[in-house]
Amino acid sequence: MELDDLKAVWLQHDKKLTDNLRINEALLRKMNLDKAKRELNTPLVFEILNTAIGFIGTLFIIGFMIKHVHESKLFVTALVGMALGTFYLVLSIIKSNRFLKIDTLNSSIVKLQQDVVSLKIMVLRARKIEVALMPLFVIAILVIAFKAFRNINLFDRPGFFLIEMVLGVSLSFVLM
Repeated sequence: MELDDLKAVWLQHDKKLTDNLRINEALLRKMNLDKAKRELNTPLVFEILNTAIGFIGTLFIIGFMIKHVHESKLFVTALVGMALGTFYLVLSIIKSNRFLKIDTLNSSIVKLQQDVVSLKIMVLRARKIEVALMPLFVIAILVIAFKAFRNINLFDRPGFFLIEMVLGVSLSFVLM
């Protein structure tokens, strides 16, 4: 074997090793990023479901408001419930969009980690606001639900309304 043949074989072997290394790196990267994508899909599905339920709930409250437009206490309660429900809906849409903006395929791992940390901070800030408003929202929803499903106006029954408020605040702490 001559020196030129040995160089050619060596270069060919080097090219195969480089290609193999590139393929292994790409495969390892894809496996790690697929795992990150799977981990992000669970909260994304939760937020999309939350958005759908929030949209349906907001439509229900609007229908309730239209039906009880002449009963000021129920109308104002429904208005508060709708405002809070719409606020929760907007927060859920914002969180869903942030989940969808994370590029798990073309980002470097460091960039992906930065994006995930930024998303986590934003979600935690949104959760703080949601938790702070939860007792008021639960009370409004319980007033609406009692009237809509049981035809009980809690404003006409102060004792029952007090029980409902305690139940609403307790339930909101459980939901936190």
